[in-house]
Amino acid sequence: MTDKEFVEKLKPLEAAMAAFAKTGGGNLTASEVGLLKDLYPHLKAMAPDGLPLAFKSSCSTCVREVFAVFTSVYFRLKSTKEK
Repeated sequence: MTDKEFVEKLKPLEAAMAAFAKTGGGNLTASEVGLLKDLYPHLKAMAPDGLPLAFKSSCSTCVREVFAVFTSVYFRLKSTKEK
């Protein structure tokens, strides 16, 4: 998966990521968490040192920590793509 494809797949979560970046909190639906779980291997390849080996969707702290990395990477790649 290319970085462009990664950004496009995360686009439906942009509002949730913007809110998370602003407040550090928020709620995700089960389908949104499922999308993160599906994209996790690609994110893990991009940032191998900052992530756990497996994505535990049943752990709210784990989801929050992984979502923070998704948010950071998404906005960084999006700004790079726009230039």
